[in-house]
Amino acid sequence: MRHGVYSVTKSMAGALSLLYFAERYGEEIFDELITEYVPALADHPGWQGVTFSHALNMVTGTVGSERTEHLFEILIKVRTAEESIQNIATLGDAPEAPGEKFNYASTNLFVLSYALQNYVEEKEGRQVSYWNLVHENVLVPIGADYFTVRHTFEAEDSKSIPILAYGALPTLNEAAKIAFLISNEGSYNGEQLLHKEKTREALGRTKWGGYNIENDYRGSRYRHSFWSETFNTPKCEVEVTYMLGYGGNYVLFFPSGVIALRFMDEYDLDLKELILAVEEVRSSCR
Repeated sequence: MRHGVYSVTKSMAGALSLLYFAERYGEEIFDELITEYVPALADHPGWQGVTFSHALNMVTGTVGSERTEHLFEILIKVRTAEESIQNIATLGDAPEAPGEKFNYASTNLFVLSYALQNYVEEKEGRQVSYWNLVHENVLVPIGADYFTVRHTFEAEDSKSIPILAYGALPTLNEAAKIAFLISNEGSYNGEQLLHKEKTREALGRTKWGGYNIENDYRGSRYRHSFWSETFNTPKCEVEVTYMLGYGGNYVLFFPSGVIALRFMDEYDLDLKELILAVEEVRSSCR
């Protein structure tokens, strides 16, 4: 059975892609400028100085949200990559500079997808699909060959690109394999598939704190599309890093090494009971 996990896609496919290319080309890809690879945004005031990392971390300093006028009208109801990116170009500049303030907007991940495609074509040659490289070099080795993500609709299928903001349809088996790869800091069978240090940053295993969340979204920190939140348990405080998708879809990483998956559509964002139950099985406290 495949599960519609909505914004879990941002981590399971978006972060996975950028972490892979950081290993393939070098971590400098995180600092590449969006305007260098998205012509429609090259002269847009709001996108000046925005990096691939800013887009993944939702700190672009541009106008955007999950409201109808910023998501459905701009991205969801259109079909092609060019239509989508032209729509995004109509969104304005926010007061904050890139990197200053967390502002969750799915359009950021589509911009990253568009930029990644052009970046990879510059490295590998025209019409080389970045997602095909992720599939061949990450998903196939770990046994998640049929992991599915939604692409744009193009006249030529070969020109379609992943939306990255939503649209992943994993089985539990595929989700677990991807989560295990990330938990293992990008290493599989002795081969480093994802950039180790950047993966550690995403999991909150370095001194980098990520970005503070100052609104109503769950979590307290955001690191490379992964949320984190601290929970009080009977024995200690436990910081849990997780992927999160609309409806109450979670992939959780515990300090103990436990990975928990919960896919549902009831919009239950309360994790407390689940955290306590997992901690009873294997404690993260020392």
